[in-house]
Amino acid sequence: MLTSILLFSLLGGFFQPGDIVYVKIWRHPDLSDSFIVDIDTVVTFPLVGPIKVASLTPRQLQDSLNVLYSEYIKDPFITVTPMFKISILGEVRRPGVYAVSITDRIFDAIARAGGTTSRANLKKAKIKRGGRTIKINLKKAIESGQRVTDVGLKSGDVIYIPKKFWPQWRDWYYFVSTVAIIWSIYRTVK
Repeated sequence: MLTSILLFSLLGGFFQPGDIVYVKIWRHPDLSDSFIVDIDTVVTFPLVGPIKVASLTPRQLQDSLNVLYSEYIKDPFITVTPMFKISILGEVRRPGVYAVSITDRIFDAIARAGGTTSRANLKKAKIKRGGRTIKINLKKAIESGQRVTDVGLKSGDVIYIPKKFWPQWRDWYYFVSTVAIIWSIYRTVK
């Protein structure tokens, strides 16, 4: 988890509303959980209450939690993993909004959406951010094991995976079968 904290700090990341913070307090699973950063960039933690996290790096939040929880727990060991929400739409089995860690690979993010359908065109995927659209070859990103941050994903981004241009063989089979049945009925009626 230290890796994710360092990576997030190097990226200059601070917590935004809607982001998720996974806090693990060792030997205290009842206090470990995922917490959503609210609209005022405040997170409310069990026992210690609300903390404004907007100006904190994950490392600073971790240090603050260690100090605050030391009043309740002897020698707390706490890890903080920043996560953010992205939407994955198009040719995936379960389109929707998913929380990803900055250390997750693109493969992990798409797997959360149930993987791609057989008609997915990973080479022509798009990332939509605000009013901008960024084209990306997710096939290449998956094959090279890139992380979500390696391809520039940020909180609130939308990944859209389009259909392949050409239909699959199965689609042609259904089309030809349907035409053959209609032709057969037409010839019989005539």
